[in-house]
Amino acid sequence: MTAKTGHASLSTALENLKLNTIDPADGLRSLSNKNDFYCRAVSVHNARYQVITATNMLDFRLMISYPKHNNMVNLHFLFWILILIVPLNGCENDSSSNNDYTGQIDSIIDIDGNHYKTIGIGTQIWMQENLRVTHLSNGNKIPLQTERTFWRDQGLHSLAMCWYNNDSITNRSTFGGLYNYYAVETGLLCPTGWHVSSEDDWNTLVEFIGGRDKAGGILKSQNGHWISPVNYIDNHFNFSGLAAGLVHVTGMFIGLGYYAGWWTNKISQEDAEKVLIYSIRGDQLNSTREYIYKNEGSSVRCVKNK
Repeated sequence: MTAKTGHASLSTALENLKLNTIDPADGLRSLSNKNDFYCRAVSVHNARYQVITATNMLDFRLMISYPKHNNMVNLHFLFWILILIVPLNGCENDSSSNNDYTGQIDSIIDIDGNHYKTIGIGTQIWMQENLRVTHLSNGNKIPLQTERTFWRDQGLHSLAMCWYNNDSITNRSTFGGLYNYYAVETGLLCPTGWHVSSEDDWNTLVEFIGGRDKAGGILKSQNGHWISPVNYIDNHFNFSGLAAGLVHVTGMFIGLGYYAGWWTNKISQEDAEKVLIYSIRGDQLNSTREYIYKNEGSSVRCVKNK
């Protein structure tokens, strides 16, 4: 491997390099099966770098000495153990978390053959459409439940889906399916390499686009599927959220054109029968965190695994 110094010379970088104290007793992690390297993210002159050093524990003990409470590695020994400073993408395991995919457009196909547009937003890649799959990724069919009593009676704690108003012709291709949490918790709704959006995924998305106070205005699609009055800001991130409504705990369909909600994987600590969803409403600029019952039906957006 060739040493690269990026925006600063090696000597300048070393003079400015600060590392957390490394105690061999804690053990050094390796980013390769051969235990060849140890990687750590650092900052030099406001640029991010990786520091790579040999991880032979015996040599590490002999060549590095430092005061117990000093977090500055002794530069004299630093030269002897050959520090290589490379750009941040020098360590494969860390590079994906720092990529900015904003605006990148692609597509994926689910097990039914449905095509979905995808959009990059910050470090994430999201489906640009609601899921409308009718089979789990293992091939098992998701039961299509059209009876109000099924949804009202806690769904018998079995996975289910439906189309709004039980009208697949009108609502399937535009708004996608409405799934209960028992379908979500299988972990098999999304195509391979993707997962149902988690609480962390939503937190990351909302923070990136400017916070909850205006996320609802930004995440809405502006293609006419929201019923007036509607508060928009700008859909320039192209999340294109649609007001697909939901199946309420009473078994009734509500909210088409006015309300959109997407499942996460976070179960309420106060009521184990409720799960967190992220929702937006047509007349509001903010996004909302709320808990609904597992047997209710809500939309799903998938996020690409990192």
